Amino acid sequence: ITGSGKSTFANTIVGNKAFEESMRLYSKTDFTVGKTGVFDGQPVCVIDTPGLEDCRGKDAEHLIQMTQYIKEMTSVKAFVFVINFNNFRFDRSVIRLFQLMSQMYPEKKWYHHIAIVWTNFYSSLPENIKQSKDIKKKESLEIIKKEVLPNASIEELDKIPQYFIDS
Repeated sequence: ITGSGKSTFANTIVGNKAFEESMRLYSKTDFTVGKTGVFDGQPVCVIDTPGLEDCRGKDAEHLIQMTQYIKEMTSVKAFVFVINFNNFRFDRSVIRLFQLMSQMYPEKKWYHHIAIVWTNFYSSLPENIKQSKDIKKKESLEIIKKEVLPNASIEELDKIPQYFIDS
């Protein structure tokens, strides 16, 4: 999702400023691109993608380019979905992305290899807002179950790791 911190998170994983960062209303990243780096002493390739739900209406174009790029990668190990905690938008384009991932990897339980990272979970947030993290976790899994993975069990979906980071 645009403005959630995908490029910043990707830069953190690869250990350098490989991806251009921005705080704009529209996606600064226009094309899906992979960069290599080292994380926890291991070589990694991280793919950064354009944001969805931006104000330019390029979601269809971005989804096509994104899925084509990922299909060409032969060794995808995991998917990390980065969502802004303060601007939770699990809209049609995001649901469509999850559906496309299911179609790209139908023989595998690809969702066993995903994580959701909630950014902008500031330590200075009021307690009542911070307490809503469990609600957001539950809501996101309910949407995934209903819209994308109706055959997955709740137990399986509950195993999808969700992290809240102050960014």
